[in-house]
Amino acid sequence: MASTANAPLSRLRLSALVVLVLIVAQAGLGIFSLSGHASVNEIHGILGYINFLVAIAATVFAFQAKKINDSLKGLFMHAMSLPVMAFIQIGIIEAAKGNSGMKWAHVVIGIAYLVSAVGLYMLADKKSHAHR
Repeated sequence: MASTANAPLSRLRLSALVVLVLIVAQAGLGIFSLSGHASVNEIHGILGYINFLVAIAATVFAFQAKKINDSLKGLFMHAMSLPVMAFIQIGIIEAAKGNSGMKWAHVVIGIAYLVSAVGLYMLADKKSHAHR
């Protein structure tokens, strides 16, 4: 059973790492944007859409691992939170368009997303090593 759960866990770990790298890049661009350099907003947004898609892939891999080993249900739920937060982020920024209060909600959820992405990668890494 361990070897069959390892393939989706390895894919999850890799996709979680990509999500983490993308969100760190977005955080850097977001800080740059908040300091008055709005020219990076488009790149920040493109990375956000890519991150959303990769987070969906991570959730699919977590679901595959959970189907093989039901003890990975928590990992799946954690993975599922990322595309949900990314979707909320996209909605907030689309609704914001000049509304400073919404911009700060986007920043706060972005920080929560970053923390969750770190947690997902660490959890996926731990679980993939445990199932070898």
